[in-house]
Amino acid sequence: MMLVTVAGVALHAVTAWRGRGVTRLVWATTATGLACWAFAEISVGVPALRDGVAPGRGTIATILNLGSLVLAVVAMLSIPTAPRTAVGKMRMGLDGIVAASALLGTAWTLVLAPMIQVSGSFSNALVDLAYPIAAVALLAISLVQLAGQPLRRATALTAISGGIVVLTVTLLVEVVGQVLGQGWLRPWVLGGYVAAAVLMSIAPLAPLPAPAAPTASSPVLPYVPVVGYVAVVAVQAAGGRALDPEVVWAALLMVGAVLGRQFLALRANAALSRDLAAERERYAHEAAHDSLTGLANRAGLQSALATVRPGAALLLIDLDDFKIVNDTLGHGAGDDLLRLTADRIRQVTAAHGDNALPVRLGGDEFAVLLRRGGAELGRDVATGIVDRLGEPTTLHGRRTAVRASIGVAAAGPGADAQSLLRDADIALYQAKDLDKGGWRPYDEQLDTAIRRRRALRDELAHAIRAGEQLHLVYQPIVDLRGGGPVGVEALVRWRRPGHGTVPPDDFLPVAREAGLMRALDRWVLTAALAATPGTNVHVNVSAEYLAGGTLPGDVARALAETGRPPSALTLEVTETALIGNLDVAARLLQSVRDLGVRVALDDFGVGYSSLTYLRRLPVDGIKIDRSFVAELHRDPEATVLVRTIMTLIGGLGLDCVAEGVETEEQAAVLRELGCHQAQGYLYGRPAPMLSNAVARL
Repeated sequence: MMLVTVAGVALHAVTAWRGRGVTRLVWATTATGLACWAFAEISVGVPALRDGVAPGRGTIATILNLGSLVLAVVAMLSIPTAPRTAVGKMRMGLDGIVAASALLGTAWTLVLAPMIQVSGSFSNALVDLAYPIAAVALLAISLVQLAGQPLRRATALTAISGGIVVLTVTLLVEVVGQVLGQGWLRPWVLGGYVAAAVLMSIAPLAPLPAPAAPTASSPVLPYVPVVGYVAVVAVQAAGGRALDPEVVWAALLMVGAVLGRQFLALRANAALSRDLAAERERYAHEAAHDSLTGLANRAGLQSALATVRPGAALLLIDLDDFKIVNDTLGHGAGDDLLRLTADRIRQVTAAHGDNALPVRLGGDEFAVLLRRGGAELGRDVATGIVDRLGEPTTLHGRRTAVRASIGVAAAGPGADAQSLLRDADIALYQAKDLDKGGWRPYDEQLDTAIRRRRALRDELAHAIRAGEQLHLVYQPIVDLRGGGPVGVEALVRWRRPGHGTVPPDDFLPVAREAGLMRALDRWVLTAALAATPGTNVHVNVSAEYLAGGTLPGDVARALAETGRPPSALTLEVTETALIGNLDVAARLLQSVRDLGVRVALDDFGVGYSSLTYLRRLPVDGIKIDRSFVAELHRDPEATVLVRTIMTLIGGLGLDCVAEGVETEEQAAVLRELGCHQAQGYLYGRPAPMLSNAVARL
């Protein structure tokens, strides 16, 4: 015993020294408890080894021996397995009272009461009974602690609890041996003490239970002593023996603790039910609401539309040019814009209370369902939203205004959710087509036109994917000094099956609206390079294609696939393609120029910032807009403007092409002003390659 307890003190002390926080506290406490036990054993063992006779324990040794059990209780309660909530701690305490009262009642009937009778009085047996009573209390705490741990996982708590069980049984066996005068039990008692000391000493070899370990995984374990207690009492009552008051008090204490435990369980179940109800409500709210804006989502709108009645109105709202904000300022700015839009829609509809349901359908699409009020209220709300969204704001350091197109539809007699959605969608389509930044009501006469336009959009998307119905025509660019062609501008045309050639003014807006411009420009770029070997070709770049950020990579790929030199390609960019973010556009265009490709600023002079663009953009030349050229031979002011432009670009070292030249008089004035290249009907209309003037290239 001396060796085991001393070795245990050393192991526990070293583990405490290496540990931190709660770990250090637990093992320091157990090391102190084992030191008390070791002192008691040494105080008896050393004289026994010296004299051959084991003396009785002195007062100090007895106190320290009992103190080791008290310190064991402290260490057990320090292990981080107890519940964190007040209710959980009360539940654990009541479990301990149930186990302790049952154990003490059983021990009293079987061991302690007979021990008192043999000793003659309770006071005479107090010291002998103190050890088993303390051990029983410690065993009750151990059972409660184990009830909060997975029993299949061995931890330090498992070893300590095992040692406590062995110690408790050994103490009770020792008392029984004394009561019955059975000396042959003495070797078993000594072996039990050694086994208990070994189990407690080696506990640091296993980890402490984690604070997050599941609690109450074995809730029946603290009630196991109750079964033994009931069995003992039943046998005693069956034998006609009256129950001792101590046994009755233990029963009352146990029953009271069980009732308290059940009361707490009922409270916990009620709280759990409330939590589950709140959780279900939260999930239901999240399922029906948009996480970014907090508005109802598409599912929430569908649920509300299920009970739509005549007199309801639906507004479908689509932000204009939202893709440009996302592409130029980034998705963070786009999210901020969506939240701003949601807040302003919410502000407009707040005056209508529960009658109005603002919704975010997804992307930059919103909706408002008005349960009552019909078309008249729908028009009023749509007007309010357009006005509120149009108020200027600052977005990521840039002054901007939100524009939105709105379609308004009212539910008539017999209307259902699908028809209301379809009518509002048609109205929105018309609003975006005819008057962006405004609203349109549903009109039955527009239905056919809308269907035709949607069919046009779908067929155009197929034509771009297949590439079979698209073809290019070319307009020559000539040298005004010698009259010879120096290049061509590639222009796309669409042969729509059953309808002939569709004019660009008809299908390009559809392509832009449907988000097809990037794919269309990419097709034109590759096709133009492939179809014009040995010819300098100019290709237009849309705002959508430039904002997409893939232009430099696409140009490099197209040049590689066609084997064309970069110097044979000129990209023409209009001012509208640069409005979104001039710095981003400048970086992209510089990347294109780094490949050896030329860049020209198209339609120069018609915008508000042409001079700014010349100063900040990496361009090689400009194309004077046809509106200036058309008046050259009859308007002196037009001549002055073009002369000013030529002086400006000459000072910057840029090339110049005049667009829309239709007469010899216009060409003569341009030559006189120093413009060296021109393009227009005078030199050839757009035509397939190898025809008209283009054939000479």
